[in-house]
Amino acid sequence: MFQLPVTEDFNYVWNQIMENLWDIDSYQDIVDRSAKLSNTTPFFKALYDILTSEEAPLSENTKTQLEVTIKSSKVQLDTIETKHPKVNTYGKSDEKIAADISASMKKFDWVVSDSDNLRKISRLPERWSGAFFASDAIDRDNSGRPFIKKEFGEYLTKRCTKINSAINVIRKRINNNQQVDDTKIQEIKDALL
Repeated sequence: MFQLPVTEDFNYVWNQIMENLWDIDSYQDIVDRSAKLSNTTPFFKALYDILTSEEAPLSENTKTQLEVTIKSSKVQLDTIETKHPKVNTYGKSDEKIAADISASMKKFDWVVSDSDNLRKISRLPERWSGAFFASDAIDRDNSGRPFIKKEFGEYLTKRCTKINSAINVIRKRINNNQQVDDTKIQEIKDALL
């Protein structure tokens, strides 16, 4: 309103950059990703405007520093968890169960986990939503409100119909004690990808 500079909290800015730009390979990736995210996030609109400003262009040194800082700042901690495999006890004798438990105590399942998996998982809905509204499947009316393009809606309907059809065939074959061939399972996989 008064044309005064507006600042954002450093933690907010840094977290936005690291959550959305952590996997960039070049400065141009930063510009391209910011352009895409600018459709849904005001922060990235402001960042894109700064990155592409013709009135106050960034120096090559600043561009390089930004790229290197983002690439090198993603802290990655891995944890390795070991656990004994589960023993299936269904329909087994006590002796067999005891032998399986004894054998499983000598084995370990190793699970390597990234330390921020839970943080990433909790942010998936927000990221999916942002990516969806920035995708080619969405258009905007004259007032700027987003809507799904008709072609994309038809595409989704066809995919759902194909998946449901394949599932119904599989369900009927299972109910009739018939073998399920891999072609129907592959149809579902293809429709999901």
